[in-house]
Amino acid sequence: MFQREETSKVEMLAVGSVALDDILSVAGSVERVMGGSCVHFSLAANLFFPVHLVGVVGDDYPQEHLDFLTDKGIGIGALEKKEGKSFYWRGRYVEDFSSVETLALDLGVFETFDPSLSGKYLSPKYLFLANIDPVLQMKILNQVERPHLVVMDTMNHWIEDSLRELWEVIKKVDVLILNDGEARLLSGQNDLLKAAEELITKGPKYLIIKRGENGSIFLDNEGNFFSIPAYPVKNVIDTTGAGDSFAGAFMGYVAFCDQISLEVFKKAMAYASCVASFTVQGFGVQGLANIEEKDILERFLEFKRMSTF
Repeated sequence: MFQREETSKVEMLAVGSVALDDILSVAGSVERVMGGSCVHFSLAANLFFPVHLVGVVGDDYPQEHLDFLTDKGIGIGALEKKEGKSFYWRGRYVEDFSSVETLALDLGVFETFDPSLSGKYLSPKYLFLANIDPVLQMKILNQVERPHLVVMDTMNHWIEDSLRELWEVIKKVDVLILNDGEARLLSGQNDLLKAAEELITKGPKYLIIKRGENGSIFLDNEGNFFSIPAYPVKNVIDTTGAGDSFAGAFMGYVAFCDQISLEVFKKAMAYASCVASFTVQGFGVQGLANIEEKDILERFLEFKRMSTF
């Protein structure tokens, strides 16, 4: 179903973090597994459409992780390897996964991440800006030719510390994706629908608010609104990267359709919900490591059956 034409062109580009994670949850623990927003996004997007990632790792980053990405068909030609340590995060989730405690954080070479694109990376048709410093997000936007669709994410840290720079980026993108807590913080509104209405008036054409196990909502600058539920999961293992894989599947499906419309966005969010449900069923990238097109389609059809009335 998902036609993937081999091409030397870079049609989808994702810019963000590539990390090594230690994760602790009620299901157990893992150490130095693949992590980072760019990795989770790319693995999900790549299920629908070829993607190239832009990031940086240290010389301690395992070759097996790089081989895993290339074996999946993800382009890593713009992944820089520098002397030093890779971005490292260690976190522990509470029992119901409603919050996570950061136990250790070392930015390593990511602290000086300053991407400079060239050649085939300057004209992507689809561009994803993960939750990195908005100054870097703007730098990427200023380097590339105007893409067909630009999607961005952010996080509380940038909302609190780089608000002016963040708004400058938001005004230049097409789709803003963020979670409900970030939406409330950025808008200053506690009511989520009021927060959505406030945000859509200030820049992005389209807004998607992720609500975890409660699904996601969509609003555009013409007043169109809809809500997509989350695909129910019985045994959650690890929610790390669920939001990034949601964004990846959303953008991957839109790129696969090569069409911007409400109908495509609605289906893309439904597929994104299904892919995110695979993500939380394993530690790190385990949930997405071995799924195939048939697995996604089966879950999507079941999701459609559950959601139709």
